[in-house]
Amino acid sequence: MPETYIRPFGDIFLGVPDHRRRKGRRHALPTVLIVVVLGLINQQNSLRQIARWASSLDRSMRRRLRFRHGKAPSYSTIRRVLLGLDVDALGVQLQQWVEETVMVLAGSRILQGLAIDGKTVRGSADEEEGTPALQVLHAMVHELGAIVRSQSVPISTNETKTIHRLLENLVLKGRVVTLDAAFTHRDVAEAVLEKGGTT
Repeated sequence: MPETYIRPFGDIFLGVPDHRRRKGRRHALPTVLIVVVLGLINQQNSLRQIARWASSLDRSMRRRLRFRHGKAPSYSTIRRVLLGLDVDALGVQLQQWVEETVMVLAGSRILQGLAIDGKTVRGSADEEEGTPALQVLHAMVHELGAIVRSQSVPISTNETKTIHRLLENLVLKGRVVTLDAAFTHRDVAEAVLEKGGTT
């Protein structure tokens, strides 16, 4: 396999378990999820719009997307798949694909910069319900501006406690990790060094 090989994006769905029963299952899970992604890329912003968009595809596209009997997944199928989707498993597969892609595109640099930073998700607060805004930690590769992993910060804790969960699931070997001043703690530095990273 050549060093420049990047797996097709759709391959990430092959490692996600399908919660549906085999009996009566018309469309493979990867097919349904690829339809959702392509629908969103094509500015279809609801499940019904995505289903209508998929049903309008020509015969060639239906064949390439492996629609069973040439029929697109229905709205109810798409909804059922997404409601039971194993989001954690999808996140793991997505991170692996991003990491592989970053390594290929970044080339063979001796050290690679990785920034860890906290962000507030705009519009996520609900004043009427008294719900605070969602806080998220991102790990981003400097050279490409690619986020390789995100970790939500539970309301009951803070970014400093959450960063250890983020670090556990990151590839740090060969990377210089940059962090906000809020993360300048001995245990954080030790966690980075234990995984082969540099701070």
